Amino acid sequence: MKIRIISVLLGAMGILLCLQSASGGRAANNEMDRTSSPGSMGSCGGYCHGSAGLYPNTQLNVVVKDATGAVVNTYVPGQVYTLEFDVVSDGSPFGYGMQAVILDSLDMNTGDMLSVSTSETQLTTISNGREFIEHQGISSTGSFRTTWMAPVVGTGTVTLYGVGMAVNGSGSTQGDDFAQATPVVLSESITNNTSNLQAAQIAYEVFPNPNQGAFYIKTTKVEGDCSIKVFNIAGQIVYQEAIVLAQGATHQINLKEPITGVYWVEIEHEFAKKSYPVRIY
Repeated sequence: MKIRIISVLLGAMGILLCLQSASGGRAANNEMDRTSSPGSMGSCGGYCHGSAGLYPNTQLNVVVKDATGAVVNTYVPGQVYTLEFDVVSDGSPFGYGMQAVILDSLDMNTGDMLSVSTSETQLTTISNGREFIEHQGISSTGSFRTTWMAPVVGTGTVTLYGVGMAVNGSGSTQGDDFAQATPVVLSESITNNTSNLQAAQIAYEVFPNPNQGAFYIKTTKVEGDCSIKVFNIAGQIVYQEAIVLAQGATHQINLKEPITGVYWVEIEHEFAKKSYPVRIY
């Protein structure tokens, strides 16, 4: 009798841990890639969530926006973009979850997800180097947002894969519905070989980082007219000016009453734009 009771308790604990792991994000808790991207473990069906048809037409809609809020299908190397994921369905689900990854032509993680701006959302990197945006608990809105810095010049086409789910909140992995997103393909924005070579050679230093709202910009590669903009996490411009940046010199930026968080410093030169994340504490 004791052995039977212990077996039942162990089984219950195992189920509880499984459910907690699912709601906490598959990558974060189990290092699982369920995006159906190349090299992944497939989708959610048959493992973490069984489709019951309670929430028909479940969809994960994916949109990529630049700093102005415009929807894009190309990227400029080094620029910062917002990745928007929205899970919708028919019926009345208790909430939503998702997982997504962005890969290059070699199916390797590419670019850098910087920070999330929605609740029940997290960024997770697993041991094989893949970085995910995924749910962290059940989202009542189905909206998930992260900023993403595009990869370096010469990376080429990248593809964003994802899966979304509508869940009943019962604490079981049954009775939910899920759907793969249509992969979003972003091509690298290329003007000509000369400008790309010059853009690759442009580099700035933004320091100290993190800081309390005062920091410096320095370049040892180029000099001349520059446009500087600082964006907050919502993509709003909180600081801008046009300067002449001398080679080897530093220019100070002072943000007025900044809110703690991640900002992006965009420096536009004749040949290219460069963006750098800055953390304010």
